[in-house]
Amino acid sequence: MKQIHRQIPTILYLVTNSNLGGAQTHMLELMTGLRDRYNVALAVGDEGYLSATCHRLDIPVYLIPSLQRNTYPLQDVMAIIELRRLMRRLQPDLLHLHTFKAGFLGRVAAFGMGIPVVYTLHAWLWGTHEVSFLTSRLGIILERIGARLCDRFITVSKAGRKILEDNGIRCKNKIVTIHNGVSESDHVVTHVDKPAPIITMVARFTPAKNFTCLIRAFAKLPLGPKLWLVGDGNTRPCMEELARQLGVQDRVEFLGECGDISSLLLRSDI
Repeated sequence: MKQIHRQIPTILYLVTNSNLGGAQTHMLELMTGLRDRYNVALAVGDEGYLSATCHRLDIPVYLIPSLQRNTYPLQDVMAIIELRRLMRRLQPDLLHLHTFKAGFLGRVAAFGMGIPVVYTLHAWLWGTHEVSFLTSRLGIILERIGARLCDRFITVSKAGRKILEDNGIRCKNKIVTIHNGVSESDHVVTHVDKPAPIITMVARFTPAKNFTCLIRAFAKLPLGPKLWLVGDGNTRPCMEELARQLGVQDRVEFLGECGDISSLLLRSDI
């Protein structure tokens, strides 16, 4: 494992799980982009795409087994204890938190330690069909508490900032909107005549992504366009069945998880 040099500022990144997703891809871009100027390290609840990539890039990875997405009070308390131990050992100059569970527990763990804390909000599920009403109410309360425990609250869009303010998180001096960037690509865009335009969506197959709406809308289009769906998840089988029911299975391609997203997007029209 790469050693951390104390004369260089250290940034500790924290996320709940390592599965391939938007937050994990974003974090990987940050770590690889900053590793030449800072010590970067990852704390995560499990092994997966993100941790494996960090191992390959010689970025230190610290497993926090008790940090899990599901809510178990005793396990969550253990995660806070483990995180405090890790932060005492590493003494990071900045703690950057991602996703709700890691974001809240990380802020509680860092409280009183004198470590600057930044929390990036990637998605707001409270009030959506992805979670129950009671879970939504609790989540909003915890986000309000957590907002007091961090130095900066990053949203990835202006809409995200409005959602925070609409839900009573109005610490305007802390909220900063930073749009996600797109890394450079070796591919070159070329415009060529195609027999059919290609529409592409890259996302995990979960209820919150609402693939149902996209596939139903696509089925209403005249014959011609093709739809590429990139990603995987628990709702994929249902979406494949929906495409068959709507008679568009020959025009909808489920490509699964793909490594070279840039080339797919460059071949897409929408």
